[in-house]
Amino acid sequence: MSPKSLPISVRVSPEIVEFISELELQEAITPSDKIRALIKEAKDHREKAEDVTAISHDFRTTLQDLFLTLRERELEEKVHSELFVFLNDWLADLTSYLMVGHQEESLADFERGVVERLFRMMSMILRMNISTPLCYNPRVLDDYMGPITEFVRLINNRVKGAKANV
Repeated sequence: MSPKSLPISVRVSPEIVEFISELELQEAITPSDKIRALIKEAKDHREKAEDVTAISHDFRTTLQDLFLTLRERELEEKVHSELFVFLNDWLADLTSYLMVGHQEESLADFERGVVERLFRMMSMILRMNISTPLCYNPRVLDDYMGPITEFVRLINNRVKGAKANV
């Protein structure tokens, strides 16, 4: 036997009433159905806020329209960008880690996890430029490689200097 449901009453503005009446939610037709669905969605969201996998899934779902639109345009224009494929996964991973990682790890471990994800993205971008990148514009990365090369040179000099002083 399911628990007995209890009635509650709320007063809302005419704008909220209009919003609820226009709101389309799967299997929610009446205002009561819609309000119950919204409450369930908020409850589920709160419970998932501590689950990295659920956060990652929700983030991917949020960005799904953008990446589907990009994919449709790619098919129409007969082009492809691996950058956006990687970006879709990377953003979901980074976002979910940022939201949960700081709660589960020491700050030093959390920082290391963020750095790992940032360097994963940088490595992907640098690897893409080794050969002709699978981007809409194959030269899109070229303008940024000069400053990156200079940063790497400066970092190498600093590291060599630090090792010499040890």
